[in-house]
Amino acid sequence: MRFLQKKDLRFIIIWFTLGASISILQAQEPRLRIPQSVDSIPTLNLQYSLRSGMEMEPHVEVLVDTSGKLQLSEAVNGKYVPYDSVKFPLPLEYRMWARTRVVNHSPEKMEFFLFTGGSDSVVLYKIQGDTVYEGRTGHYVSIRDRITWRGPVVGVPFSVLPHDDVDLYVLMKERRGVGPNFMPRLYDRYRWYYSYYSRVFSPNLTAALFTGALLIMFLYNLVVFFSTRIKTYLYYALYLISILVALYFEMLVNQFGWIGFASYSVNQVMILLGINGSSMCYLLFGRSLVETKKLTPKWDRVLGIMVLARLLIALTGLLGLGDGSLMTSLISVATIWYGVEAIVLLLYFYWLIRLRSQVAWFFIVGSFLVFGGGFIPIFLANTFDFTLNTPLFLYGSILLEIVVFSLGLGYKMRKQQQDKLQAEQALNQELQKVNTAFGRFVPHEFIHSLGYESVLEVKLGDQVAREVTVLFSDIRGYTTLAEQMTPEENFRFLNAYLGRMGPNIQQNGGFVNQYYGDGIMALFQRSPADALRASIAMQQTLAEYNDYRQEKGRREIRAGIGLHTGSLMMGIIGDTLRLEAGVVSDTVNTASRMEGLTKHFGVSLLLSEASLDKMGSQQDGFSLRYLGRVLVKGRQAPIRIFECFDGDSPQLKRMKAEQKPAFDHALNRYLARDFAAAVEAFQGILAILPDDGPSQHYLKLSQQYLKEGVPATWDGVEVMLLK
Repeated sequence: MRFLQKKDLRFIIIWFTLGASISILQAQEPRLRIPQSVDSIPTLNLQYSLRSGMEMEPHVEVLVDTSGKLQLSEAVNGKYVPYDSVKFPLPLEYRMWARTRVVNHSPEKMEFFLFTGGSDSVVLYKIQGDTVYEGRTGHYVSIRDRITWRGPVVGVPFSVLPHDDVDLYVLMKERRGVGPNFMPRLYDRYRWYYSYYSRVFSPNLTAALFTGALLIMFLYNLVVFFSTRIKTYLYYALYLISILVALYFEMLVNQFGWIGFASYSVNQVMILLGINGSSMCYLLFGRSLVETKKLTPKWDRVLGIMVLARLLIALTGLLGLGDGSLMTSLISVATIWYGVEAIVLLLYFYWLIRLRSQVAWFFIVGSFLVFGGGFIPIFLANTFDFTLNTPLFLYGSILLEIVVFSLGLGYKMRKQQQDKLQAEQALNQELQKVNTAFGRFVPHEFIHSLGYESVLEVKLGDQVAREVTVLFSDIRGYTTLAEQMTPEENFRFLNAYLGRMGPNIQQNGGFVNQYYGDGIMALFQRSPADALRASIAMQQTLAEYNDYRQEKGRREIRAGIGLHTGSLMMGIIGDTLRLEAGVVSDTVNTASRMEGLTKHFGVSLLLSEASLDKMGSQQDGFSLRYLGRVLVKGRQAPIRIFECFDGDSPQLKRMKAEQKPAFDHALNRYLARDFAAAVEAFQGILAILPDDGPSQHYLKLSQQYLKEGVPATWDGVEVMLLK
């Protein structure tokens, strides 16, 4: 299976468009819903002014509230000191107050936003004349009601009338402790929107598109997993969704709070789960892709311990839900743990490179792309304080990693399919060999007659009724011949003889059902004419074999062939431990008797009237002569038998054909009880064909009946008392 097929493109385009559209719609201009209250306090003189439209970090004075309980009235009268004189970070229970003045020199009302860094709860007090306007954000309000930018700290809006000034008091606190980066930042409304779209909306639009692409990849691999049940696809899908969750809540929800949960702690938990989940699923995916349990079992246990460590961090976060300080610490621990994993994985990658695993290279290269191309440059930029497009490096490295991992997954699946195909081909070849080997013992035609394609499918008791022509062949005087040979010579002789006879049967549409010593039993399912042609070919092959034997100074051999057509049962007989393909029917017995009659009449090939009738018009192509009726042992009714002499030598065949009318006349005289005329006629034939067996046989009977007479009920049927 290829990683991406043409039929998947429509699916991917639809999902990408949908995911991107949803993400873009979510990344809208934030809603400004900050609750305010009004209180009056005495007018205060403050120290700093801000020109219209200017973005600044004001030179504020600060007051450290060591009690963490000062109210505005107390903070106004507190002792403020320069910002630079404060030693950071402050203890967790401390809070920080800052104060500054904003003066509007323009003739228009100015709208401002105040942002802070490094604090998660902010209260802005704007004192204008005798009026105090209060604006709260951070943990004081729902995350959905914040103007979010750069983390959980949010903007607080306020306004300044034309040619007027306001005094600002800002209360900041952080559950992790107030740090040195808490400095307030002021924007007028125009400047804020410009910064928002240039610094926030555009990068996060990229993040939205990136998360949409991750969502598509997740759904695709999840569908593939449910289709194939291959766990590697499941781990890969979970890895993608974990990255998506981490990026969504870290990058997007922190900027656009209304698309996240109302609780900041829950959003932090989701970030924690995304970070740890992506690492867990990354390790699980790598273990499954590389098959570490089989390839490197010891390292597989090490990677398993790293997965458990990530799981422990994630569970701790779930148990500590609601504790923002714990959640922040856990996120830091989870981030630092990447360094531990990187060291362990570097050692493992070195081991994999030594093993020269082709699939492992995809895992190694993809991992180096995200660590080397993403995390390391970001770490260096933060350490050595140089400018770096962090989202570009992060998204680009993750995207390259996903591409490489996807290629690795596709390569592995194709490799497995190729291996599976090769294994199936090898198995098929082996089964073909087994089937061919079994076919030498159980004919394929027999198996096909039972409705099966392979001998492996047959079972005891399978049977089917068929109308077939049975061929029996036997060597004359084989017992005497065998006594003159050693067992080894006997086997060589039989294989030489049967090896010449068998192909004639197969070439004429039949199959050998059984070899029994020097004998052959074959079945023909199409037409008796096939059996007759095979018999003639066997006689001709035997003549050639005899020529060869004479050249070697060996004795000539003769064989008889009998044919009979009728219904029989073909099936598997035996017991549960030993099976055999067998046929059961009177047809088989009659065919055997027909072969025995060849000795009695002194001919090579006999067929019954049933076989001749089934040939229909095809019999016209053969040289046949009627030999009378015989009641063979085991049958109730006599059988009309015929000799086919097409297999005789050309000279003998010609002479038999010339004498056929004379033979028919002589046989008719015999059957009409005119034994004197029959004797004379058969003697005439023997004068020309002295070795003609049927003429010799009937001459002897005619002379006997002429001398002794026959019963009144005699009808010319010859009763065979022996087989």
